[in-house]
Amino acid sequence: MKRLFIALNFPSDIVVKLTELQSGLRGARWVPPQNLHLTLSYIGEASNILLEDLEDVLSRLAAHAFCMQLRGINHFTSKGRSKSIWVGVAEEPSLFSLHSKIKNCLQINRIPRDKRQFSPHVTLARLKNVRPEDTAGFIAFNNLFKTRSFRIESFTLFESISKKEGSIYLPLEKFRLT
Repeated sequence: MKRLFIALNFPSDIVVKLTELQSGLRGARWVPPQNLHLTLSYIGEASNILLEDLEDVLSRLAAHAFCMQLRGINHFTSKGRSKSIWVGVAEEPSLFSLHSKIKNCLQINRIPRDKRQFSPHVTLARLKNVRPEDTAGFIAFNNLFKTRSFRIESFTLFESISKKEGSIYLPLEKFRLT
C-alpha cells in the first residue's frame, strides 16, 4: 500500500522565496524545501491496482496551464493551539477549476479522496508548543509576503513515505496541463 496525494510543485526561485521565511519562530519544524507543495487532493492509502487506475484517470484529465501567485501568511489551529504556519494563494479561478476537475474525476471513477473543503495553501512549518504570541508575531512580521506570478504547467501524483526524520514525498508521475 502506498500513501498518495496530488499536488503542485513550484519553480526553484519560488521555493527559495518560501525557504527565506523559514526562521525566527522557536518550536517550528520547518518543511524541507523539497517537500514544499500545494496539495490538490489527498488520496490516502492505495493498492498498486488503484495506483494504476489513478494514473490512467489523471492522464486523461484535460485542464489548462495557468499563472498563480503565493501571498500572505496565516496559521491553522486545533483546540485553540496553532498547529501549522502556511502561505496563502492569491485568488486564481484556474486553480479552483483544476481542483474541481481532479475531484470530479476521482469521484466519477470511485477513487477515494479527501472530503474536506479545498483551502489552497503551502505549509511552511508544523508547530508544537509554540506560544500564541510568538505565532502572531511571526505572522505580523511576514504578512506582506508575496511571490512573483508564476506559471503552473503540470501537477504531480506523489507517494508520501513516513520516516523517523520526517516524510519523504516521492513524485510518481507528472501530468501536463495544456
